[in-house]
Amino acid sequence: MKKLILLLLLTLLLSPVQVRAQPRFWTALNFELEFRGDGTALVEVKQHPFDYAGRSLIGNTTLINMIKEDESDMIRYVLLMFSNRPDSVSYKVMMHSTLLNNETVVCDPLNTGRLSEYRGSLSMRILVYLNSTDFVRKIDDSYEITVVDSFTERDPRSWIDYIGFNFSKGAELISYRWEPSFAKGPTNVSRNYLSWYNYNERDAPDRYIFEVKMTIKREVKWLLSASAVLSGDCIAVTLNNKGNSSYFYISIGDQTRKVYVGSGSSKNIKICNVSLGPVKIYGENGLLLENLTPSHSFVPSTADYGLSYVFLLAGLSLITASFFIRKIEKQLQQA
Repeated sequence: MKKLILLLLLTLLLSPVQVRAQPRFWTALNFELEFRGDGTALVEVKQHPFDYAGRSLIGNTTLINMIKEDESDMIRYVLLMFSNRPDSVSYKVMMHSTLLNNETVVCDPLNTGRLSEYRGSLSMRILVYLNSTDFVRKIDDSYEITVVDSFTERDPRSWIDYIGFNFSKGAELISYRWEPSFAKGPTNVSRNYLSWYNYNERDAPDRYIFEVKMTIKREVKWLLSASAVLSGDCIAVTLNNKGNSSYFYISIGDQTRKVYVGSGSSKNIKICNVSLGPVKIYGENGLLLENLTPSHSFVPSTADYGLSYVFLLAGLSLITASFFIRKIEKQLQQA
């Protein structure tokens, strides 16, 4: 038996082991963003893998499946285009990674200064709620929206090869700019559409900045409950957020506190030196809860503590007296 085991081990050691190498490839990245008047942005991601010689790898089923499995990484890159905190962004996947053979993707695979067009795209669509992002700023009756090239942000050797911006369904483009200023401007410009073809990292902007006129409608439903407890001159407020992650504002009298509450999380906030009055809770776009009346938490006063001590001493006295009375009765019985 021992000889057999040794023979098997020797056979395993001498047998060739097949190792499947990971395919080395690059990916052409094309994006189409549609800004809508309801405060959302529909992002379409189009990918096409190719090898070191610029040859298409879209027919490599193993590679395509591997890219599909990494869909969550691409979603994170999309959210990082709108926020430094991707976990706080509300979004909806409208189409998961799907191979579309009739779509085309462009890039300059060999850095020749000429774009190549590839047939076939691994596409996905994500709807982003702009009212949950960091890079949106209110300016009078319009909004300044910044879109970051999250690929360049994390690796200067990567950039978006093509990106188009469409403003529709109530969203009106007022003005635009890009950073850094030495980067290349848009290739195509019309009233409500802009697009950039980026041949290299230097040409590709790091940030695309737009002023957009839109009326944001609350597409995100808030599922928020709150309670408040008054204790002395402090009010403790508890927020339970079953909806989307966001900042909330707690207003009591002339004091306001800003607090971030993640989806499915709770947060406790204490505000002191306030007078008794209704508590108001605001979201980023308006009032959510009003006339939240704090309940009272009983805090014993000094007089209450003194009275408690009197009762305690009286009780101890009765116990002591009872002990001595029993002892005396026992002595009398023995006598």
